[in-house]
Amino acid sequence: VLKEFEEMIKVFLKNGVKEFNILTNNIVYQPIINKLMDMNKVELFTSLDCGSPEVYKKLKRVDGFNDTVKNLRKYAKGRENPPIVVKYIVVEHINDSIEEAEKFINLMSEIGIKIIEFTIDNKWAMFTNLDEKPLPKHYGELFLFFKEKCKEKGIKLNLWSKTEYIINKYALSTTQG
Repeated sequence: VLKEFEEMIKVFLKNGVKEFNILTNNIVYQPIINKLMDMNKVELFTSLDCGSPEVYKKLKRVDGFNDTVKNLRKYAKGRENPPIVVKYIVVEHINDSIEEAEKFINLMSEIGIKIIEFTIDNKWAMFTNLDEKPLPKHYGELFLFFKEKCKEKGIKLNLWSKTEYIINKYALSTTQG
């Protein structure tokens, strides 16, 4: 966390910056972000990637789930459409189960988050020859679950980069064929 974060934001505002996209792990609460939300000048991005403290610790190697969730609640409180995007990056054998995804989506719905971004771990999206090492088949089922559950909860589902293409080509084609 930059100790000068709030001062930097104030300097940017003073010099005419009209809006901010802030990417944060959200472990530390920043009151200036709430002020920017009140001014309709920010979109906050955070990558929670799970719905439970145990899985968070496996993914991030730090015990920050409860602080991150607490801060999401603070930012979302009293806002009908909070300008917050919470990411779920699927990592094989860690958070790639329907059960974990359901915990995550239910938690986001309960907090009032209206936008979730779904993607797969970069090793599949960028660094793997998928014809030689196939995408896990259950990723297609997980993706379809996210689409259905987000629709049911009234949450917009964004997809990062080529996620939908990769899943359709390498996971769903094998499960639906």
